[in-house]
Amino acid sequence: MNSQCYLAISNHYGDRVAKRTQVPLMNHINEGLEILRFMGSDFSAMEAYCLHPLVQDKTDLKVAIDHNTLDQYDIKSSLILIAMEYRQVANYYLSSDVCDNAKNATPSYFDVVNDMLIADKIQNYKDFMKHHFESHPNYLRLYTYFHQWFQALDLDKQYVDEMVEIIS
Repeated sequence: MNSQCYLAISNHYGDRVAKRTQVPLMNHINEGLEILRFMGSDFSAMEAYCLHPLVQDKTDLKVAIDHNTLDQYDIKSSLILIAMEYRQVANYYLSSDVCDNAKNATPSYFDVVNDMLIADKIQNYKDFMKHHFESHPNYLRLYTYFHQWFQALDLDKQYVDEMVEIIS
């Protein structure tokens, strides 16, 4: 993908890898983009997907704001708004909320954000199943969490399995 959003996350991640798996962090972006392409998602979903790690965590968001990270790439405000809506929806229901009966995984009102959620959850699920299933101390809670998101996003098992196969 050739965009300022991809450049921003690529520069942010550099050659860093995940602590537990040693998988390059850019793998999450590249595989998520592959899912979005396969789904026929709008280009704005792909660009905002590239931005989501820069704004999802409050620490990363603070760094992005304090250092004007997104300004230096001349990224359209509409893409930042989509990434922020993604942040709002995704952060409302985290894996730590699985046992909280007051909360549910809930899709966005915006299709572009739901496409991002589908790509993110399927990509994370693929990594979870490959690297952490039955070895992670909270694997049952995480397994439940992913399936609650899949249900909320109206994704059946066959579709999820097909998407996992595509990016594997």
